[in-house]
Amino acid sequence: DLAGRMIDPDGKRRIGEAWQGLRRIAEGAKEWPPKKIAVCAKHLCGAATDIALRSAASVEKAEMRLCVATCCHHSCDYDLYVARSFLAEVGAARGRREFEMLQKSCGWSFGVASADKRRIGLLSKRLLDLGRLHFLRAKFGQRSTIKAYCDPRLSPENLVLLVW
Repeated sequence: DLAGRMIDPDGKRRIGEAWQGLRRIAEGAKEWPPKKIAVCAKHLCGAATDIALRSAASVEKAEMRLCVATCCHHSCDYDLYVARSFLAEVGAARGRREFEMLQKSCGWSFGVASADKRRIGLLSKRLLDLGRLHFLRAKFGQRSTIKAYCDPRLSPENLVLLVW
């Protein structure tokens, strides 16, 4: 639901509403900033994942736990994606145009007739998530990992980013 409020159907960011909601939560807290923070989201779509990861990484002096199941990689946003330098370093996307090509190919991971296109789509999704893992490891080190949480036949969106 948060992702739906932050990114409208036209792809324009409406992040202000989300930050206002977080500010209201903070104002009601007994202790701010908190000493422990848990971030948990199942199927946090596209750019909303990157917003959550960047927010989690910006927290100072708090014990962080994170569990985010990614999805809707075709909805990622070049300006918000957390690991553009990683994609450039591995030669996958060296700018906006190549990123958008990678992003669009994610949609091929299911629902297309060509097995080759499905494989490219799946690999594109994995690459975006590996970039996110690279971003988390830069902040949280080896406490960060990525795992499959269910059989891909149950859900092709079956990866979760973890910081423990």
